[in-house]
Amino acid sequence: MLISVDSRQRCPQGMCLCPTRELAAQNHDVVSKLGKFTGMDFLLAVPRDEKFPRKVESQIVVGTPGKVQDLTKRRTIDPSNFTIFVVDEADVMIDEGQQMGPQVVQVRRMLPDKVQVLLFSATWPDHVEKFAKMLVPKANTIKVQKEDLTLTTITQTYIDVGRPDKKQGQLSDLYGALNIGQSIIFVNSRQGAFDLAKTMKAEGHAVSLICGTQKTGPERIDVAYRDRVMSEFRSGVTKVLIATDVLSRGIDVPAVTLVVNYELPMSYSSYGQPDFETYMHRIGRTGRFGLKGVAVNLVSEKDRHHLESIQSFYKCKMTKLSGDCEEMEALLKGLR
Repeated sequence: MLISVDSRQRCPQGMCLCPTRELAAQNHDVVSKLGKFTGMDFLLAVPRDEKFPRKVESQIVVGTPGKVQDLTKRRTIDPSNFTIFVVDEADVMIDEGQQMGPQVVQVRRMLPDKVQVLLFSATWPDHVEKFAKMLVPKANTIKVQKEDLTLTTITQTYIDVGRPDKKQGQLSDLYGALNIGQSIIFVNSRQGAFDLAKTMKAEGHAVSLICGTQKTGPERIDVAYRDRVMSEFRSGVTKVLIATDVLSRGIDVPAVTLVVNYELPMSYSSYGQPDFETYMHRIGRTGRFGLKGVAVNLVSEKDRHHLESIQSFYKCKMTKLSGDCEEMEALLKGLR
């Protein structure tokens, strides 16, 4: 984006859309640092308490689809001068089954016809490709074979706990006995995240929680809370983060050495099937920038065939762990 923008023009020219505020904030931070000495301004367009300027003059806008769409409709962001339009995590962003898909399309339609469109994602399921060709009909495509996606820096393992109600005990045993460092525990729902966090805190574990925004009710999560949780986790103030898939894509925290799938991700479009793409994104939160990491999948008797499906899909072999803490400690020591 930086080379596609004229710093002398005080108007928006480059746009990057991201599926979550956390990823938008991260990308905004990166591009701001890279462009520190270019004379450009960079706007983070996500829901926030303070007001946006009446007319945006920042050359590059990074944000979430809903907020960018709103600002563009109100002409706070003038769409007429954009030269480059980037969609990060494009597979989920332009999926017709996702709420963000129509928003991304509407934003694209407001931009000039000749704007350069770039779609990025580590995974690209077949059902998204057809829609992508409608959005960018003459695109050049660069693909990686799916068997090459499983990162060699990540040791993929699983613990078979048998009955589903044994997962909590196994997780508590691991975190009670080991000095794990920074880790992320993934669950499939916000209710599951709250329940697990409550149980682990009751057992004396220091954990934080992040999931989508909900402004009312006992499980209220606002944008300020989400920003604070991510800031504390990035800085190392907190070590264990329980998260839904709001954190599964694109987030870079190099100190994360362990990812735990408390629940395997399941597909919403193919009932009863694992979500292969989300699995890859989740475990990719460790092993960043060539560092080593460990992914542990807690599986019950109900999950075994899903785990086999994931291994078959990516043509990978996961190591079975007994759940013994000494075994896990030796694995984590190998990362140092």
